[in-house]
Amino acid sequence: MLIVSWGDLCPMRFSSAVDAFHILPPAASSYAAYSSALLSIAQKHKATLFIPVSGAGSSVEDARAADEMFKRTDGRCRTFIQDPETMLDLHDKDRFMALVEKLGFATPKGQMMTSVDEAMAFLEKDKADGPKYILKCMGLDENRGDMTLYPIKRSREEKRTAEQDVDERQAGVDMAETRRRLEGLKLGISEECPYVFQEFIPGQGEWVGFGSGPPSFLSPSVVYSEHA
Repeated sequence: MLIVSWGDLCPMRFSSAVDAFHILPPAASSYAAYSSALLSIAQKHKATLFIPVSGAGSSVEDARAADEMFKRTDGRCRTFIQDPETMLDLHDKDRFMALVEKLGFATPKGQMMTSVDEAMAFLEKDKADGPKYILKCMGLDENRGDMTLYPIKRSREEKRTAEQDVDERQAGVDMAETRRRLEGLKLGISEECPYVFQEFIPGQGEWVGFGSGPPSFLSPSVVYSEHA
């Protein structure tokens, strides 16, 4: 078994089951360098199976690299990941919701944003309903645990001002503070770094499911609650 990683702080490298350990250049920095290094390792060790454990920002790159590896080794090195187009559908939040809707399932309301002004315009339409959206970065796992609801709720101590219109006061939201929060994001909303507003669905927690297996066969499968 081979282990390839982006850094040497990988505890699995010390396992007696590991025959070799290699460090790869980050896929986000240079896909060409990442793919080339991966292929070189596969050819050197005559690897027959590539199982990527992708980070949030490299799943699509891993799918591309796996596809190239399979072709360049004449099918010797099989891969355990979806094709690049399918992976893009699964990775991109906007495309994933469109795919789910296409399959006939209901999805929470959501929309991709590429600027603060676009985000504010979207929230203005629904501000009478009060805070109801969470904001997620589409490209990276930047704010996965941030469950802030938008528009930002007005604090009880805050006095109503002339700048707040009737809908804003009735809904208890503060659009000025909402804009400040959006403009203060560590990774700003832009064409290069889009975000998506997703309707927040209240409940008792999150359930996560995993399944693995070759085509037409599922084993094993696991379902668990992140709040259990």
